[in-house]
Amino acid sequence: ISILAEPLLAMLSTQAIADQGRYILPPLALGFYLRGYDNTLEYIFNAAEENSRLAKITIVASVLNVVLNLAAIPPLGIFGAVVASLVSQAIVLAYIYTYARKKVELPLPVGTVLKSLASALIMGGILVLQPVSLSGIYELVMLPILGVLIYVAVLLAMGGISVAELRGITSFVRS
Repeated sequence: ISILAEPLLAMLSTQAIADQGRYILPPLALGFYLRGYDNTLEYIFNAAEENSRLAKITIVASVLNVVLNLAAIPPLGIFGAVVASLVSQAIVLAYIYTYARKKVELPLPVGTVLKSLASALIMGGILVLQPVSLSGIYELVMLPILGVLIYVAVLLAMGGISVAELRGITSFVRS
């Protein structure tokens, strides 16, 4: 995401915004990842009919986010707002995960997460260091395709995904 942030934002806005985008998009992407994970876990609150508990943690997280923004934005600018949001989201996820584990057995797939993270880091490193210079629309089209191929190859080599799982994913995408 950070590799494509600058060229994509340069096409859509000013160069000043594009320059900042490369630094704020990775933590924003991590925040979206955390939100996606806790969003799934929120169903446990709903099933346990404890929506009020979920509402309370959401209110606490919102207040925490405002306080962190007030502290982080003056020295860090927009990056401070991103960090504040990321910290708030991580705290919400930690609470929701801890509560959900009390209701349902939820093994934390540490190995899978680490393999996915390692694959992403290797992919990012290769894309940053790749010798071919692309620009404009070619960069926005080719780098994601190349990135997916690298990521899947590394994840497959590390055992983070099996050939059967990969076939299932490609079959699903084709349908």
